[in-house]
Amino acid sequence: MLSSATASSPARPSDLVSNTGDSLDALIGALVSAVIFAIVILILAGFAVSRYRTRSGYAFDPSRHVKKALRAIRPTPELLTSIKKLRQLRLRKDFESTKTIALELSRHDDPAALCEVAVVRYEMKEEFSTIAELLERALQKADQGDADLLFFVGSMFLYGSDEYLDRAQALLERSNALRANYAPALAQLGFLWWKKRDVSKAIAYSERAKALFRDEEPYVENNLAYYYAAAQRNLEDELDLARKLVRSNPQNADFHDTLGGVLYEIGDYHAAIRELLEANRLSGGADVGIVENLRLAVSKANEELEKTRQKPAAV
Repeated sequence: MLSSATASSPARPSDLVSNTGDSLDALIGALVSAVIFAIVILILAGFAVSRYRTRSGYAFDPSRHVKKALRAIRPTPELLTSIKKLRQLRLRKDFESTKTIALELSRHDDPAALCEVAVVRYEMKEEFSTIAELLERALQKADQGDADLLFFVGSMFLYGSDEYLDRAQALLERSNALRANYAPALAQLGFLWWKKRDVSKAIAYSERAKALFRDEEPYVENNLAYYYAAAQRNLEDELDLARKLVRSNPQNADFHDTLGGVLYEIGDYHAAIRELLEANRLSGGADVGIVENLRLAVSKANEELEKTRQKPAAV
């Protein structure tokens, strides 16, 4: 699934425990329910003490394209050394020195410098309103025909709260218009329409991006698999795609999350729980969306278990 918290709707039920009506089956059913409940309690407890939580939407730089756009925004020569130093400090996770350099760069009106500072503040989980101010300053000083800058700033607004979605849409559409079918911008617009809860447009933009990428961008395929699942379309095909993505990227929490979501929509709740537990492990228990999706899957599994236990015994 996407790393934002998403609500799902059930498809068809699956039998979790066979019902023979005898006391042994009832005992097994009770044990399964108790184990699942205990696992979720442990997960939620770990989540509650996690210091950092992901924002709504992707973590920054879901693919190489946002970072590539940032690198393409050319700073003035006198600031180039400071920007390179800032990047090195970020990689070394020297947070105090990073903040010092970022503060210095924020005093300039250079679009590249302001964008770099916006990234630092985003990664440090500052209020998005302060990040938005930096991005607007960068736009005011920038060439309005710079597709890279428009794409980057539009993507940053996309990762903010929903109040910035219209601003993100305008910038991403301008970026796409400047480059005529710019695949990264189309992919981001697909995600934007998902956040606006228009699944049809999310699918349409993502399909265009997928065709332009020639199936070489796994994040676009991952999103499209989830959009199809949410729309109850092509579920068996999307199950195959989601499994392929997990096989090719077994350490990617988002891909396990999406596979769990497709399995959930199909109604295979036990398999969905297994994938979501793996997604939760890989994300360190700090992804709000994965925890919520796991809660939904466990809830449906328990509902199915309760239905099975309430059926009359076979004569």
